[in-house]
Amino acid sequence: MSTGSLRHFFATQSELLLFAMTLVTVRVEKRIAGIDFDPDIRRAIRQFTDQFVPLDEDRREEMQVWEAFAAAAQTDSTLTAVRDETDRTLFEHYRTFVEAVHDAGFLQPDASVDIEAMRLHALADGLASHGVDNPERTNPQVIGRVLDAHFATLLR
Repeated sequence: MSTGSLRHFFATQSELLLFAMTLVTVRVEKRIAGIDFDPDIRRAIRQFTDQFVPLDEDRREEMQVWEAFAAAAQTDSTLTAVRDETDRTLFEHYRTFVEAVHDAGFLQPDASVDIEAMRLHALADGLASHGVDNPERTNPQVIGRVLDAHFATLLR
């Protein structure tokens, strides 16, 4: 669409980004709701994490929207609260999964739930960013191998 056409629907770039981010959130939530999570929490945490890295074109586009949104939120206070809430919610989901792994006895004995949740969140964010910015080097196969390596060191 032309810029003029977009301005008919969105008065500001912030409105457009907020609309796009809302669509991404709905898409991800629907995809997650449709997952038949593995009863083994070690595989379920991977299934969840896979939803936030660019393993296919849909997730790559979602990560592109997130990157644009997060960058704009650095200077646009109308977007900051949404970015922060989205990030906080995602971290809490990671923490819930890591806590379940811990409670099931699969987390390394000296591991901290909070630290491991943060480490997983940072790893997924980094892989998403690299997968969007440098998809030749950080392609879906590489992302899968990095996540496999991470979970191999995290879980027993």
